[in-house]
Parts: sequence; structure tokens; C-alpha cells
Amino acid sequence: AYALDARNHGRSERSEEFHIRYLVKDLFCFMEDMNIPKAVLVGHSMGGQIAYKAALIAVRNTFLFPI
Repeated sequence: AYALDARNHGRSERSEEFHIRYLVKDLFCFMEDMNIPKAVLVGHSMGGQIAYKAALIAVRNTFLFPI
């Protein structure tokens, strides 16, 4: 399990580029760097939005389970 600090959150570096598209890109870059081809994403608040947008972008590889 991994817990990521999004841009401008927690102990992450501060960035002027703070938009959901950059946060999703950061997630995909992390997954690529860590060689994670598939993942179950769980997020709260902004993290939930990031997970949702990531699922929309990777729709062919996504299984959505509403809860």
C-alpha cells in the first residue's frame, strides 16, 4: 500500500502548477516509476477526485465499484 502526498499537500514540494490534471499526471508517473501496472485507488476529498479522474483517463483498464 502507498499513501501519496499530492502537490502542495503534506510534505510534498510546493508547485505553482496546481490543477487536477497535474495531480493525476503525478499519480500516473508514480505508478510508472514504481512499475505498478494496475492499482486499486482509494481517495478522500481531493484524493477521491484524483482517483476518479485517473479512472476516467484509464477507462479501458478500469473497473469501478461504487460504494
